[in-house]
Amino acid sequence: GIRMCTETSELPHVTIVGAGPTGSLAAILLARRGYTIDVYERRQHVPTPNVVTTISDAADITSLAKVEDASKRSINLALSHRGLRALARAGLGEEVLSMAVPMRGRMIHDRLGRMTLQPYGTRDDELLYSISRTEINAWLLRRLSQYEQRVRVHYSHKCTAVHADGSADFVHEDGAKTHTRPGQLLGCDGAFSAVRTNMARISRLSVSVEYIEHGYKELSLPAAAGGGDAMPPEA
Repeated sequence: GIRMCTETSELPHVTIVGAGPTGSLAAILLARRGYTIDVYERRQHVPTPNVVTTISDAADITSLAKVEDASKRSINLALSHRGLRALARAGLGEEVLSMAVPMRGRMIHDRLGRMTLQPYGTRDDELLYSISRTEINAWLLRRLSQYEQRVRVHYSHKCTAVHADGSADFVHEDGAKTHTRPGQLLGCDGAFSAVRTNMARISRLSVSVEYIEHGYKELSLPAAAGGGDAMPPEA
């Protein structure tokens, strides 16, 4: 059968697709404003295979299936002013800075082995902050645990359709289907967003994808002689 998710609240119910950094932070911000939110995530929740899990359990970094593997093929997240401002509005600005590494610019290596720092900005305070995507995702889910009265996280749910009234359809990995109630719907499900794809089918939404020619290579540099950094750590 199909499960129906219903809520009673004066504020409209919110469905968030994706429990990554964006979806987790969006849930925190909305919960602080009094909204009731259901977050649906395609990834598995290993320790608790039930449909609805507690956020505190989900916060365990080892419980996010496939996240560790994803970190092997994804460079660190670079937080700029926009991301820091959003975290600050959630009361998390200072804490995230203590976890991140400041990046003042990119280091250019020429063929002669010389290094030149190209600053990201023109002022000392114009810099980015590097943080592990896995770490910030787990940290945001931990912070989300204080809003368990308003937020539920559903793992192993694949979004199959969204509708003009803000409702959506999901399929659990065991085959069970869920249809959410009409309301507000946020697509926070990444580059290959199922929400965006479905919105293009039900509305006059133009979607285009353009791939750049360049790739990236992530290297691990051994420590310099004496145990110091091989290059400036803020590059």
